[in-house]
Amino acid sequence: MAFHWSPAAWLRKVATQAEMGKNRFAAGIVMVPCLLLSAAFFSTAVWGDVPGENQSLALGLGGLLLAAGLLALLIPSTNPETKEDETDPSI
Repeated sequence: MAFHWSPAAWLRKVATQAEMGKNRFAAGIVMVPCLLLSAAFFSTAVWGDVPGENQSLALGLGGLLLAAGLLALLIPSTNPETKEDETDPSI
């Protein structure tokens, strides 16, 4: 049996993935390394033996990583949708 790729199937798959809510565990996995790396860049810029142009780069990268980590934390999570059991009205 040969594999056949179709754009319509790919679009359906992408559309269903876009409807998924935020996963709190994934947000934590993104947040923690971002905050740790931002702290490392900030401490290197402040206490490290860094030339002037690299110090601003370290501060910029630290700020971007801090913003990304906090953004991952602040995006509200969605509640999973629960479907009601379908009951037979004739019973």
